Amino acid sequence: MLLKKAIIGSGVAMALGALIFGKDVVSYAHTAWTSAREAVRQEVPLEFHVQRARTLVDQLVPAIHKTLKVIAEQQVDIEHLNREIARRTEDMGRQKEQILTLKQDLEKGDGTYRYASHTYSSTEVKHDLRLRFERFKTAEALLERDRRIMSSREQALAAHEKTLDAMLSEKKDLEAQVEQLDARLQTIRAEQTVSAPELDESAPGGCMTTLG
Repeated sequence: MLLKKAIIGSGVAMALGALIFGKDVVSYAHTAWTSAREAVRQEVPLEFHVQRARTLVDQLVPAIHKTLKVIAEQQVDIEHLNREIARRTEDMGRQKEQILTLKQDLEKGDGTYRYASHTYSSTEVKHDLRLRFERFKTAEALLERDRRIMSSREQALAAHEKTLDAMLSEKKDLEAQVEQLDARLQTIRAEQTVSAPELDESAPGGCMTTLG
């Protein structure tokens, strides 16, 4: 019954339209609906943009996880190397004190020297001092090398952290874009769900019929 009334109502509307616009009423109505549908069709690329933004987010996720893993590994390596450098620096401090002690003792000009209940000749002390100094210089060079390695690793870590910050920021921006585009797309789709009357130009007088 409701459908019948709607059809009758549409017929009356078309009849009134025919009195005002004449036989071009169907053309006018058809043009209006075509324009509306074209406006909706122009928004279809939104689906592409939404999907593209989501794809970019999906691609960023594994890259972010990989960078996080690299950062964690670098932090562990740096912490381990830092402890090793600290230990060796402390050890070299003790070596330096021992070298200075032997050097000061030799400057006294004694013939023998006693250390830890043992007596050593000045020649033996000089020989021991020379060996200790050579080992100290080697250890010092290795320590300096490790400090350069530490500096390089810290720079690499800072670069990865900067990259991570950039990716997280990009991911946040893309997610915001997805939300905005998706909201707009949902609005368009909601408009598309509105039932639009279809024109039946074959009907007498070009009557407009309704869906349903």
